[in-house]
Amino acid sequence: MFSVESRKKNTKKIISISRSILSIFKLNSAISGLIVLLFHWATVGIPLLGLFIFQLNWKFYISAFIWFMICIFHLYFNGCILTKLERDLWDTKEWYGPWFVPFALLEHIGITVTYALAQNIFIIFGILVVIWIIIRIIFNINY
Repeated sequence: MFSVESRKKNTKKIISISRSILSIFKLNSAISGLIVLLFHWATVGIPLLGLFIFQLNWKFYISAFIWFMICIFHLYFNGCILTKLERDLWDTKEWYGPWFVPFALLEHIGITVTYALAQNIFIIFGILVVIWIIIRIIFNINY
């Protein structure tokens, strides 16, 4: 349905447009990357927290919707578009976005985080979040 070529083209287009928008503020790439990172943490962290603390009301369902969209976008872009933008702004391939801290901890205890391991961790985490959403809805778990 979506060819790899068109998805790569769209990814590059989004990164290019995002860089153009950030250039309006006349900030260097490091600061622009930090702004994207803070936006990234907010758009991922707040809904994730909401999945655990919100009652089963509109806030929970908006958080769940955002997480389902995150999963869809990750599948379409073959990873996180915001992490790709951060990497582009910081000119690095070593950045894992919000996962930097847990991966650094794994490296610190002697576990080498390879691309395959990182992908498996992302997939397992995404599946666990989706399972949590489904369990809360099916069993009507409120706090």
